[in-house]
Amino acid sequence: NNYKVLVIASGNQIQMWNLDNKKFLKNLSNPHSESVRALLINNKKELISASCDKTIRIWNIETGEYLRELLGHNNTIWALAKNNENELISGSDDQLIKIWNTDSKVCKNSLTGHSNVILALVKYNKNILISGSGDATIKIWNVESGECLKTLTDHSGRIFSLVINNRNELISGSEDKTIKIFSMETWQCLDTLREHTDSVRALAISQNKLISGSYD
Repeated sequence: NNYKVLVIASGNQIQMWNLDNKKFLKNLSNPHSESVRALLINNKKELISASCDKTIRIWNIETGEYLRELLGHNNTIWALAKNNENELISGSDDQLIKIWNTDSKVCKNSLTGHSNVILALVKYNKNILISGSGDATIKIWNVESGECLKTLTDHSGRIFSLVINNRNELISGSEDKTIKIFSMETWQCLDTLREHTDSVRALAISQNKLISGSYD
């Protein structure tokens, strides 16, 4: 259809809205049994959701048809990221990062190393994955080998959000009320932004601007 669609999660329901006329379209079928924690649209126009019910579900974004479910985590799934056209990365309260083939529904690898919930994931290039955790660390991974290449310990609270800007800098938002900017060449912290008075829960990049959301 020739209109923009907004997809939001409300409790265990996933809703679709027409952004042009601001009208509600529908709730997707086969809802999760508990709250949805993450949404992602992949390159095949599939909507992927992750939930407190420990499952990942996949829909056709154009028709709303429910396609399949990925099972393997044993706790709430908080974060999703694309790996490639047929692969998905998920992070959970079970302290695992899983790499999935979304067609076969098979988990091809599990990355271990964090000591608390994985709350944020961002893919840098073909091989590099970055994760943020409730253990207050950021880890850099070779996603193919599963090796942890580097651990950043600059924050003093949970890492809620990770983004990469157009200067190839990693930006993180934390429970410690700060936003930190890291060089992705040296992984050194370049700057710390301290404007928020509570946890920084969300970050987004719009052109050359950084947008942050906080509990304050």
